[in-house]
Amino acid sequence: MKTRLLLSLLATSLGVTWLHAADEEDDQYSPELGIYASAKNSVKFGFRMVNGAKVHFGNLGIVPLANPIAPASAGEVDRKYSDGVVLKDAARTNQGFPSSVTPTAGQSLKSTILSSNGRYQTYVTTNTGGVLTTAQTGDFLTYQAGQTRTWRYDQASQLLADNSGIIMNAFSATSEGASFDGLKKVSGGVEFQLERVLGKLGRKWEVSIVGGLALNSILNKQAGNVQSTLNKISDTFLLTTNAAAPAAGSLQPTFDTLTFPDVITVVAGGLETTAPLSTVPIASSHVETASLGGANVAGLWEIKGAYYTMKIGPEIRGNLTKNFGFSASIGVAGAYAGTNYSAVESFTAPGVADPLTTNETSAKNKFMPGYYANLDATWQANERTGFFAGVSYEKFDTYDQSVGGRTAKIDLASTAGIRGGISIK
Repeated sequence: MKTRLLLSLLATSLGVTWLHAADEEDDQYSPELGIYASAKNSVKFGFRMVNGAKVHFGNLGIVPLANPIAPASAGEVDRKYSDGVVLKDAARTNQGFPSSVTPTAGQSLKSTILSSNGRYQTYVTTNTGGVLTTAQTGDFLTYQAGQTRTWRYDQASQLLADNSGIIMNAFSATSEGASFDGLKKVSGGVEFQLERVLGKLGRKWEVSIVGGLALNSILNKQAGNVQSTLNKISDTFLLTTNAAAPAAGSLQPTFDTLTFPDVITVVAGGLETTAPLSTVPIASSHVETASLGGANVAGLWEIKGAYYTMKIGPEIRGNLTKNFGFSASIGVAGAYAGTNYSAVESFTAPGVADPLTTNETSAKNKFMPGYYANLDATWQANERTGFFAGVSYEKFDTYDQSVGGRTAKIDLASTAGIRGGISIK
């Protein structure tokens, strides 16, 4: 943004300076030449339409693990798989309440009693006018090191045959070198040019020095499907009690209504029915596999940005009639490009309901030297104002950009197009 502002201010300043100088010179019709005599300074504003950048997208089809899977040696940590999650557990706040309380008048206090069967009960004791009443509010599982009450698996096929544990799987895709060529698209832009007449060659020819700035967009995208290597990591976690495994898709912990012997008194959500799971997978169960061509990855790859063209060189202009002429210019140029590379890729893994997706972007700026050539037809409407239309050609280099292991070769070479606008002497 700062670069664009600086270049715009520079172009405006130069334009004002040159136009002021032009006001100090005489522009008049020359009967002996049959043409309008040119002022030494002129400025051109116009549009340009060029065939934009060509892009070669490479090494496509990369969908990394959404979350790295820690090995069993890492102990009790969060592990998030493509078809489930096993989170590290900790003692709850209510498990730490004191075992007995004595509230003051008008006060209610919470307490907890730990059972020998791996559970704990919560109570509320209230002092009403010196009379203490205690009511049970819950019956929950205690925290046990090495197991967790917060976990989920998505597919019934993940349950071991003997119902003793759950297999969790994490999927990713790596590229097998797939590529696409994004076709060039027309890029619209604007152009600003300054000219200074150096001298004449004969009666109707003159030589000038020109310099200019132009701005064009870069937009090139490609969508499609590629085959990639399917990677799979599998870990097994054991159910730690004789309780039946919960239904696939249900997030633990789970709770039911706590019903008291009188069948009248109930506490909604007061009875925990969670089936605890080991927090750490069985080390020997860890399996990693790779299947060539096993992932069909759908993707959208896009290069988007803009580039400034700066040019300077000699120009020769011929006046064929009073109003009509042509000009040709060739010289050195430079292109300053700024682009964003975005990649959205996804694939459906076996036994996973939702597609696994990645969305990655990167940014890059690059300056490239080159050269240009212009050929214009001109029409001089009066002493100061004219119009031009013609063709342009620019030659620059290529540059590389990458995002998440994918590559893109951005080619601004051999950019040709049309231009036109107004000229003010």
